[in-house]
Amino acid sequence: MSDINIKREAISQSYKPFHHKHKHFDREILVEGMSMRTKEESVLRYMSQFGAVDTLSIYSSKRSQTALLTLTDAEHARQISIRDHWIDNKRVNARLYILALASGGCLTVNIDGIPPSIPAEGVAEALKCFGRVIHASIKHNSNIGRASKGFGVFCFDCPDSAKDAAKEGELMLEGQKAKVSYMGRTRNTFGADSRVGGVKFLTRIKVAINWNISCGLCGVWNINKHLDIGMSSSRNIERMSKWSRRLQRVQTYSGVAFGGFALQHTLPALLASVGQLELSEQVVMIERAVYHSPYVEVVWVIGSISVHVIAGILRRVVLKKTAKENNTQHTLTTQQKAGWMLTPLLTTHYLIHRSIPSLDTPPIRSLSPSELSYPHFVGYAVQALTPRAVISATALTALSTLTVYHSLAGLWRGKKNARTALRCSVVNGVSVLAALVNMGRAYSSVSYLEPRYEAVYGYLGL
Repeated sequence: MSDINIKREAISQSYKPFHHKHKHFDREILVEGMSMRTKEESVLRYMSQFGAVDTLSIYSSKRSQTALLTLTDAEHARQISIRDHWIDNKRVNARLYILALASGGCLTVNIDGIPPSIPAEGVAEALKCFGRVIHASIKHNSNIGRASKGFGVFCFDCPDSAKDAAKEGELMLEGQKAKVSYMGRTRNTFGADSRVGGVKFLTRIKVAINWNISCGLCGVWNINKHLDIGMSSSRNIERMSKWSRRLQRVQTYSGVAFGGFALQHTLPALLASVGQLELSEQVVMIERAVYHSPYVEVVWVIGSISVHVIAGILRRVVLKKTAKENNTQHTLTTQQKAGWMLTPLLTTHYLIHRSIPSLDTPPIRSLSPSELSYPHFVGYAVQALTPRAVISATALTALSTLTVYHSLAGLWRGKKNARTALRCSVVNGVSVLAALVNMGRAYSSVSYLEPRYEAVYGYLGL
């Protein structure tokens, strides 16, 4: 152990030990996620059981340590890479250094349904019929000792081997069928705090890697791949992630504030759906007395929804920039798409039911709350099967349905809860349609109000 070259270096959180020049990719192992209490002796004692260690470098950050070690034999390094490891009772990720530099998505398969009793090297042995495995890792539950989660990733030395394994689709392990799927080629990034004139920038480079590793009786293994490696500033990414979380909190709080208004605003429609039009009108009058009060409407209604939308726009900008730094693509969730679809619907609804009726221009002349009867005003638009009725009914139903889904899916996380939110929104949409039918049937003509109603709808060309 005295002949081993040992180095220890404290690094910043954004720095990774990928910037040094390496000549022995086939013999270098990167060990990530080590405990801060782990010493060099523990790493050497553990890794020496697989083969002689030539050099060892320890990099310490604020929360964890990373080790970069070079073995004297390439096969010993591969044996380390295809196993799961615990050092000082902590799960660590040990893999060939070349796999840390560039993503091996084109070489990798995902296997689901692995029996808990089979270790990573056991699965790698079962995959020998497809090709040589250079990295194997089974996911474990850190909260329950070393319990396996039953799935993992396995990297071959050749893309054809990975494709053949995925084409087979299944792998027999202790009499059980495990599902094999191809992960395809993905991009990976490694941290680099690049500066030109003191300004960080994102650049893309092509790295040609020629990797020759002795494979014993199998001859020589050659990999000559052009791998896309995005160099990005992890400090920028971390900063943008913090801003994304802050904006998400702003969206949540403002959404809850506006949700209180939206909840009481949907109550009249639910009452109208069961034929209680008079009670629906009474509820609307009580609600208007509350949210039409000075400052209440500006702060509670307009303020909360404006903050919610602005925070959403800013967060989307931040997420797109973060995705660009990571060389990935940011996609909207269904809940987020529903929110963006709500923006024009809410704007139009506010114009028709609040802003335009308050205009003092003739013939509207500032419709009072009593004159702007909710069932009567909406019933005027849907009383007959006209283009206006179709547009109004579609817009109101979509507005109510999307509002319920966007709100519930935002509060309830997870696929099951999202499906529940979808069911609730559909039920609400059906209720709104029933309410519109009841209001259209119950509409009775009022001569002095109809020209004013017509002017409100005609203001937007409806």
